[in-house]
Amino acid sequence: MRPRLRRPGNEAMTNPNWGTGDRVRRGAAMALLVGGLGILAANATRLPTAVQHTERPAFRARTVPILERDTSAVAIQVELPYTALCFPRADGGWEAQFDLIATAWRHGRQVAGDLWHESIRVTQRRELHARKSRFVGEYVLPLPPGEYEIEVTLSEPQCGEEGRIRVGAYIPAELKGQASLSAILLGACGLSGSVRELLADPRVRLDFADPAESVCAYAELSHRGLAGDSIRVRWRLTPADEDATLREGAAAFGADTASTRLAWPVPLEGLGFDTYRLVATATLGDARVEGSVVFGVEIESETSLAPFFRDALDILEYIAGESEVAALRMANPADRAARWAEFWKKRDPTPETDANEFKEEFFRRMRYADTEFAATGRGWRTDRGRIYIQHGEPDSIERDAMPRDGYPIEIWLYDRLGLRFVFLDRTGFGDYRQVEGPG
Repeated sequence: MRPRLRRPGNEAMTNPNWGTGDRVRRGAAMALLVGGLGILAANATRLPTAVQHTERPAFRARTVPILERDTSAVAIQVELPYTALCFPRADGGWEAQFDLIATAWRHGRQVAGDLWHESIRVTQRRELHARKSRFVGEYVLPLPPGEYEIEVTLSEPQCGEEGRIRVGAYIPAELKGQASLSAILLGACGLSGSVRELLADPRVRLDFADPAESVCAYAELSHRGLAGDSIRVRWRLTPADEDATLREGAAAFGADTASTRLAWPVPLEGLGFDTYRLVATATLGDARVEGSVVFGVEIESETSLAPFFRDALDILEYIAGESEVAALRMANPADRAARWAEFWKKRDPTPETDANEFKEEFFRRMRYADTEFAATGRGWRTDRGRIYIQHGEPDSIERDAMPRDGYPIEIWLYDRLGLRFVFLDRTGFGDYRQVEGPG
């Protein structure tokens, strides 16, 4: 369960920090496929190929279909911060143990599955809360071509916690004579390795705190059996929920034998507090394929903050008093970046560390609300988005698509806080408005 964001004066909150960390493997049959991999975009499944479990134990899972010359499989990447796990004392330190279970389903039937046991040991308690303390594992299920639902379960038998999510995966039946574009990744420029290797690289991210930093896109184009020696990539940036082009560009690459690694710079300078989509189209001869990736920008630098400062302050009203937000609104342009930094610094529950858990959790909730509750506009501006940002994940949600008054209804219960919120959708388009509960 996610903690509640609190106004100044209340107790501090904690939040998982996504970074890098060492891990101890015990009895985990983790296959690593190397050489000649074709990594394909999983766009044909109805389920998303990347899903986050927001309750404890919080973890992310995404699938990467893999097609080799004679075999095919789905690689499942699981990522979780140490703070999502329980660490009982063990032999002069702390050790978390959990089971990772993956099952593949097709047409309502289980067709494959496996279990891996993992353990993580630390010797100093501060390692549990460091920004870079996270677990990343890749697990492979051999599967024939087709569309699948992958159920991923993370279970902590010692502590009685368990989380379960379902993600989609699609393996195409044939590569020869066709072009396929892999998942597109964003990260620091100059990274080496295949797209599959970059999946576990902490420098590959979906959120950027300073848009002035150097960012590159990485992808692979599989083109076995296609003629042509030159690949052209055209890309454009749009708002995540619109098709308006904000900026665009092109890059050219020489084609390798069966697949070609693509990497090109993506300028983020001047982009403000928002969620964006990078759309890329790769062309080789007569073949043309498209892929995209959604990412967020958190305003940090003075350059990026200036054009969007007033819009960014709207969301801060969810967690700050009117006088504090008003002071930010009236700040001189030259003082905006400093005032912005001060606002978050005094809410940092661990000022002695690099991470600001309160700020990171705030933006995580904002992005989740933008994705999940965007019915007729920005998700964080909706009533459900506001409540989610203020209080986090509900303990339970009751839904009725057709209640007695004729309108779809959602009831959010926060048992630990003694709160109850009722939302009605009077439009039929998912625009739920709060009708009961604290304002």
